[in-house]
Amino acid sequence: MTNFDNMDLKELEKHIDAAHNAREKKKKELKQEHKRQLDEFAKTLGTTVEEVYDIGGGGKKKTMSRTREVRYIDDQGKPFKRAMSGWTREQKNEYANNAKESVG
Repeated sequence: MTNFDNMDLKELEKHIDAAHNAREKKKKELKQEHKRQLDEFAKTLGTTVEEVYDIGGGGKKKTMSRTREVRYIDDQGKPFKRAMSGWTREQKNEYANNAKESVG
């Protein structure tokens, strides 16, 4: 066993760094071993860890698209989901009222 009391600061820092590196290496090895064991166990069950936890390999998850309601109906009966930039304030109000009347 090493006697740390007789070491100078530089030597102690070397030992601390070496211990830290050895600890990180051991943690990585244990993690890999545990992952291997989990994969092996999942295989005996006929599945994978990824399937159990819905991770990886599934690609991008599909999101539901939002359907926007019709907010405006012009004089010809054409529906709009947003106001057009060329409309005046009076047109926007009129078209919005047309949409409200058609719904209710």
